Amino acid sequence: MIRSVKPRAIRIGLGAWTLQHLAMAVLSRSPAARLKVANAADLSSFFDWKRETFGPVKAVKTKQALWRARMRASTEAWHVMEFGVAFGHATQWWLKHNDDKVIATWDGFDRFTGLPRAWRDLPAGAFSADGLTPAIDDSRIAWHVGDLEKTIEQMDADRIAAGRRLAYFDFDLYEPSKIAWDWILPHLRPGDILYFDEAFDADERRLLNESVLPAGMYDYVGATLLNLAIEVRSLN
Repeated sequence: MIRSVKPRAIRIGLGAWTLQHLAMAVLSRSPAARLKVANAADLSSFFDWKRETFGPVKAVKTKQALWRARMRASTEAWHVMEFGVAFGHATQWWLKHNDDKVIATWDGFDRFTGLPRAWRDLPAGAFSADGLTPAIDDSRIAWHVGDLEKTIEQMDADRIAAGRRLAYFDFDLYEPSKIAWDWILPHLRPGDILYFDEAFDADERRLLNESVLPAGMYDYVGATLLNLAIEVRSLN
């Protein structure tokens, strides 16, 4: 007996086949389209990861809104360690909007010669400031220029001993971010904040999954489509 196939099923099958082949044709010819698809997949993965890790949570529209909310909630001065400075846009924003009663010190770590390797669709050398530190006139700043594995060892831990600490991860890449995490972990205390500027990306998520989350318990502070802030509740 020959089984008949309903016309509607045939139409659905042909529609899916046509859509698949059209998508393959576009993606095979357009790097920009492939990048958009990859970015959308990363954002979707980040959304699912946040729900699995912290439960149903709300996101804010901009990271500046996330920063403002965190600073308003503080009752002690912060000692910020910025791991990845580039042109200093974040540094300038934070120091402009917060006086020394809110931010006591700011230590910025960077090579200032760009990414040491390719990252996502960017080549090695992207974000280069030609070796120059940002022209920001603020006595709270200390620049640490060079490869992190060398400069971090020269950091005076007494400088961040009082008040509270905010570790600002913006190296993009896993390798220097891991070095930063290994150094700062022994200096963290409950109430300190960890901020990840590219938490949607595989490199920073690897650090979170493999090193940060297993090291303690954290409270969700907030996130955007790309960024994440968590507060240290306790450490192992």
